[in-house]
Amino acid sequence: MHLCGMNAKIHTDHGTMTVEFFEKDAPNTVANFVKLAKEGFYEGLKFHRVIPGFVAQGGCPQGIGSGGPGYTIDCELDGDNQHHDKGVLSMAHAGRNTGGSQFFIVHNRENTAHLDRNHTCFGKVTEGLDLVEKINQGDTFRVEVIEDPVPPVNCGPDVFVCEGTPVLLDCGVFLADAFTWTGPTGTGNGPQHEALVSGDYSVTVVA
Repeated sequence: MHLCGMNAKIHTDHGTMTVEFFEKDAPNTVANFVKLAKEGFYEGLKFHRVIPGFVAQGGCPQGIGSGGPGYTIDCELDGDNQHHDKGVLSMAHAGRNTGGSQFFIVHNRENTAHLDRNHTCFGKVTEGLDLVEKINQGDTFRVEVIEDPVPPVNCGPDVFVCEGTPVLLDCGVFLADAFTWTGPTGTGNGPQHEALVSGDYSVTVVA
């Protein structure tokens, strides 16, 4: 269960797409993308490479496909969502572990399956999917990060929490101290409302 109350909107010349992140599969890639977006890095950049039936690629500050943020990040290729389906956002790179800011949005699965576990999939379009294939080379875009309040959730095993995200864990049936949680930093009692470090948390209901 993902408890990261965050997604993004990619505003294009043709409308707005809503993106859901793959925080558990690609936490560092998502964190980098969000950081750049919040800093305004993507504001007014171009989709500099559009190949119909393949991908729409953007994120180069020079608008020609050779630029980046001035550093590189490692690929994250082992998660369950590392499949290039239509609408998936994936990192562009010039070789393993050389990505930075450039990303592409997949047009279809048939022509991109060979990219699986070679390029990091870090999100997918959940609204505005029809806009993906309307993007033209040279179109501009900007990225708006949306941080939604995280609603209470039922307790269960393998709860995933994003680093720095305020999280409210609530068993619903029980009130204060109704469960305990165990995670990377130790254990605690719920309901819990604080920023926890990234990782997998096991939650046990206390009757």
